[in-house]
Amino acid sequence: ETDSDSSHVINCMERLKVYLRSFPFSAVLPVQPLQYLPSDDGVDVTFLRKKTQEKGSMDGGITISVDKCEHDDDDARNRILVTARRNSEGQTISKIFSEKLVILALVDSFIGGNNVPEGIAIERQRKLGITVNSIFHKWL
Repeated sequence: ETDSDSSHVINCMERLKVYLRSFPFSAVLPVQPLQYLPSDDGVDVTFLRKKTQEKGSMDGGITISVDKCEHDDDDARNRILVTARRNSEGQTISKIFSEKLVILALVDSFIGGNNVPEGIAIERQRKLGITVNSIFHKWL
C-alpha cells in the first residue's frame, strides 16, 4: 500500500460520507417521520413518533458507517466497508419493513434497480471514486 493508495481510499471514504449525509432518506418513507444526523463515520437515521408519557419520541433507526477494510491482503487494504446496523432502541413495534426500504433505496443508488437506472448508479460510483464489488446482507 502506497501513500497515494491510502490517501485515495481516505478521499473516497470522505466523499461517501458526504453522499450518505445528503441521501434523501425521508423521500424513501414520506409518511414515516425521521431525522438523519451526521456522525463521525457516517449518518444516523432515527425513526420518530409522537412522544407520550409511556414512550419517548425515538422509534429505532439505522446507523450507517463508512470504514476502511482492515485486512492484511493487498486487495482488501484499498477497500471501503459501508455498514448499516439496526437500532431497535425505543421500538415497541418492529420497523423491519421500513428499515428494509431505506437500505434497498441506498443500495439501489449505488448499483441501480427499482427507481435508479443502472447508468446513473455507475456514474455515481465514478463520481465517488468507488466500484461496488460486493454486497453482503445479513437479515436479523
